[in-house]
Amino acid sequence: MIPAGTVGFARSDGLMGKLIRFGEAISTGRGDVNHMFVVGYGEKVIQAEMAGVTDTQLLSEMTDDYILVWPPKCVDLTRVATFAHKQVGIEYGLWTDIGIGLDIVTWQWVPAFRGARKASWICSALGAEALRFGGWIHNWVDIYTCTPQQVLDALLADGGTLL
Repeated sequence: MIPAGTVGFARSDGLMGKLIRFGEAISTGRGDVNHMFVVGYGEKVIQAEMAGVTDTQLLSEMTDDYILVWPPKCVDLTRVATFAHKQVGIEYGLWTDIGIGLDIVTWQWVPAFRGARKASWICSALGAEALRFGGWIHNWVDIYTCTPQQVLDALLADGGTLL
């Protein structure tokens, strides 16, 4: 049984997945994963997807290639799972994704397009914020600009381990 609060990263081959990995490759030089999720209670997958933040899928039902990461020792997994669970039902940040994409391809001096006007999450921001609530402090410039690949790399650099 995978403990609640464990985080996962997936790679999908759909259009959105390819666009996210393309954006990651432009901004970081890597794009191995394009989705992040939190394992909730009963191995439910808590994730920000087009339907919003959901917990309707079980880990055993995941069809995309995925990896699981045990967060660094400072992280309280119960708090990670609790935070993620409380976000279920909030809208997905599609316009935030589009804004981030525009920010990636424009010059640094251009004002940022990204910015939620209402409560919304993208997958990596949901996962990174849940980890922060659990005690993992990482120096993000903006929680909404971290990509799944960047969160994965930072977690592993800070002592997280692949399961």
